Amino acid sequence: MEYTPGMSHTGPALSYDVLLEVAAFASRQTLSSFMKTCRILYHEIAKMMLRRRVVIDNVYDMNAFTAFLNAEPNRPGFLCDLTIDMEPHPPVRLQPIAPGLSDTFLRHSFRSLTSLRLDHAEETLRLYPKLSDGLASLSTLTSLIVSPAGSFVMTMLLCLQADLRTLVIGYQEGLDQMEALPHHVLHPVVLLQRFRHSLETVEIRGYEVELSRAKVPGQYPKVQEFILDSPDCPLLAPYIHAFPDVRNLCITTVFADALTPDILPRERATIDAFRRLNQLDQASFGAWTKLETVSGTVADVYLAGFSCAIEVLYLNVLTYDPFCMVHTILRDASISQLHLFIHNLEVLEDGGLPMVLRQLGDSSLEALFLYIRLCAQTECEEDQLILVDMAAIDRLLDSFSYLRIKKLDFRLCCDDAACKRGSHRPLAPGMLCGGQDILAFDGEAVAQRILSSIPTVQDVGVRFMCDRKEEARLHRTLPDEAQ
Repeated sequence: MEYTPGMSHTGPALSYDVLLEVAAFASRQTLSSFMKTCRILYHEIAKMMLRRRVVIDNVYDMNAFTAFLNAEPNRPGFLCDLTIDMEPHPPVRLQPIAPGLSDTFLRHSFRSLTSLRLDHAEETLRLYPKLSDGLASLSTLTSLIVSPAGSFVMTMLLCLQADLRTLVIGYQEGLDQMEALPHHVLHPVVLLQRFRHSLETVEIRGYEVELSRAKVPGQYPKVQEFILDSPDCPLLAPYIHAFPDVRNLCITTVFADALTPDILPRERATIDAFRRLNQLDQASFGAWTKLETVSGTVADVYLAGFSCAIEVLYLNVLTYDPFCMVHTILRDASISQLHLFIHNLEVLEDGGLPMVLRQLGDSSLEALFLYIRLCAQTECEEDQLILVDMAAIDRLLDSFSYLRIKKLDFRLCCDDAACKRGSHRPLAPGMLCGGQDILAFDGEAVAQRILSSIPTVQDVGVRFMCDRKEEARLHRTLPDEAQ
């Protein structure tokens, strides 16, 4: 589409190719203006707009979008990524969706449409039931995000003609009271059978009804990544059976960020009971055997009851998570690489991380990445000094000597507010306060101390920092004699 000498002088000063390059970085409003300038740009800019993500957030936009699609017969074929996010409003008067919307989905080939996101999905399909038929006909979809899912969404999923590779589904609350479908059909591994030969990534949010093993259907052989965000204590056996080849797992339970000194004593028996159920199921019916990465909080991973091999574990130790659970997780599972993200001061106590590290001498652990953040545990403590006992840090450094790992990366961070609060206050002997004292540590000396205390280590990194983005020395070296 080059500009030629024979082109009319009334045409653009720049070639169409240059204009299209400029349009690639323009806003939708600018693109709309471009379309009005000439016939060529009218056609080409329309294609460009449809290749970008299209977001529809009200009925008026939906009707305008439908008219835009139908303006040229080939336009639907260029739509790639569609988001429908029509938040329900108080029912004054229901605005009708353009009559041709569902017909547009049914009649045209949306050959490039691979990604669909449907927010407020259940209410949208309840208000506009004909839309469900049109969405179900989109055979080229490979990625679907839909939430919340109730009977209308589930009916659409059961009819969807696409071979999905990625599915994110957020369930509607009150599934146990839903009468439109049998309870066992609601479970994801049953509901999604239509896509079991194509799904590779599955994310499930909000599901809380258990499934009898007798009703677990066929397996999903291609699922490699599984994300489970449960508002309850999940039993994993149906998922282990359905997704046997999962390599990357992220798990969130009702206890993910809910453990406090008041709640933990009341809920500990429940957590232990579900852990035992998961352990029993895995011992009786099999566990995951190909896990490469697992991530979650201490309560999440503890409740899962893993005793299998895990190549990399990302474990968040939140404010009140008990370190005895951390110890149990690391004792029962065979972990090669451990990333510990710790967010409270109790980590330095003798019953905290030092206790855990002393138990890892005979473990399969090869690499430890330790990130400790010293910060106020509650909002009411934000104006208080954050004090660190030097003896506690020595105790932590001593506990590294029990490890038989090849790599250790140790980062200790204090929040900037504590750094400022503690800068002019007298402290008791042997106590440190905030980021300024943390930054005063000799990172190289600490790294050398760790290097000499772990006979198997080949790589040591130490960093002390605070939120002001100042960093102490980073030491990562291996003397020839230690190799």
